[in-house]
Amino acid sequence: MRFLPRRWPTRRAFLIGLVVPALLALGALLPLAFGVGIVLGLGLALATIVDFALLPGRARVVIERAPVARLTLGEPATVTYRIRNDAALALRLGLIETPVPLVRFEETETRFELRERAETTVAVGFVPLERGSGSLAAFSAWWETPLGLVRAYATKSAPATFRIWPDLRALVSRGSLMQRRRTIDAGLRRLRRSGSGSDFASLREFVPGDAFRAIAWQATARRGKTIVVERTVERSQTVMLALDAGRLMTAPVAGQRKFDYALTAALALAARAAQADDRVGLLAFASGILDYVAPAARPAHAARIARRIADLQPRFEEADYEGAFAFLRRHQTKRSLVVVFTDMFDPVASAALLADLASLARRHLIIVVMMNDEAIAQAISARPETIDDAYRASVAATLGEERRRAAALLARRGIGVIDVPAPELGLALINRYIEIKSRGAI
Repeated sequence: MRFLPRRWPTRRAFLIGLVVPALLALGALLPLAFGVGIVLGLGLALATIVDFALLPGRARVVIERAPVARLTLGEPATVTYRIRNDAALALRLGLIETPVPLVRFEETETRFELRERAETTVAVGFVPLERGSGSLAAFSAWWETPLGLVRAYATKSAPATFRIWPDLRALVSRGSLMQRRRTIDAGLRRLRRSGSGSDFASLREFVPGDAFRAIAWQATARRGKTIVVERTVERSQTVMLALDAGRLMTAPVAGQRKFDYALTAALALAARAAQADDRVGLLAFASGILDYVAPAARPAHAARIARRIADLQPRFEEADYEGAFAFLRRHQTKRSLVVVFTDMFDPVASAALLADLASLARRHLIIVVMMNDEAIAQAISARPETIDDAYRASVAATLGEERRRAAALLARRGIGVIDVPAPELGLALINRYIEIKSRGAI
C-alpha cells in the first residue's frame, strides 16, 4: 500500500531562510551582504523547488507493519516494519507510532536511512505495561531526500491486535533440576497407597482383616495358598484458586500491580497441579463474582484457566469475602486445598477476611498468599532525616505490625500463610504445594 504524502519545508529550509532577510538588512551597511542575501535567497528557492519536484515524483515509499508476536507482561518486545524505496535516490526516513494503552514505546520517533531502490526492515521497541488485549493504532512516517529541504509526511491506518499474557519468566528461569526432582520425588504425578482402588499394584498372601473380594482366585489356585490383590488409589485432590480482584490488589509493587503477581503465581500453581493430576478450579471476585471455573483434571484444563483469566483486571471496589466464600462453600463441598490470593493492609478488610476464612477452614485446607512490600521494610529501617521521613516510618511500622498480627492469628487458626516479596511469590507457593502433597495433608 502506497502513501499519498503531504509535503512541507523542513526545519533546515526555514533556518537557511532566516539568514536571507538578515543579510538583506545588513546590506544597508555592507553592500556585499545584500548581494550575498539575494544569491542565497534565490539559491534556496531554486533548491527547494527542485527538492519539492524530486520528492513526490520519484520518491516512492512502501511501508508495511508486520503482525505483533506474542507479548508477555514487562518483557521488552518489538514491532517490525518492512520498508521499500522505489526511488532512484537515497532517503532519510522516520517512523512514529501512535501511543496506545497497555504498552510504552521506547522512542517517540525511529530514524534511519535507505539507499535507492532498496528494501530493509526496522524494529521499534516497546514494553507491555499491563495484561489484556489491545490494538496498535495508525502510524506516521516521513521521508526526505539528501537535500533535506522538503519533507513528506503520511499517516497509515493499520490496526494490529495483540494480547499481553502474564509473566512466567521468573518461574522458568529460577526453576532448577533440583526443583523438578523434588516435584517428582514428592509424588506429584501419582501417590500410591494400599486400599480399594481400581489399578493393580501387586499380589501378596492373605492376612486376617483382608476383604474377601480382594482374593485372587487364580493365583490362589496356582500357589496353593490364599493370595490377595493390592490395588492403587490415585491421590488426586482438588485445588481451588481464589483470586481477590478488589481495591487492595491494585497497588503497585516492584513495577507491577499486586494482582498481576497473584495471577502469575496462580497460573504457575495451576500448571503444577495439573501435572500432578489434581483437579484445579478458579474463583475470581471483587464486590461480586467475576469468574468461576469448576475444578477439572483434564490435561488442557490449566491452559483453559490461563485463557479465561489472562485479561482479568482488578477493580477499585471492596472485595466481598463473605459472598465469595459462601459461593465457594456451595460449589465445593469436598475437602480441598483453597489458595486465597489477597492482601491484608486494611484493618477493616483484614477483620472481615479473618472471620470468613475461619468458617471456610472448617472444611478445607486454606493457604493465604500475600506479598510483603519491600518499601515498608525500607521505610522502617531507614534513618529519618526529615519530619516526612519520620511520619513515613511510623505509618510503615503500623502497617507492618497489623500485617504480622493478622498472619499470627491466621496461623493460630490452622490457616497457612505465605508472605514473601512479590517477585518470589510463585516459587514460594509451589514449594508449599509440594510440601502439602508430600505430607498428604489435603
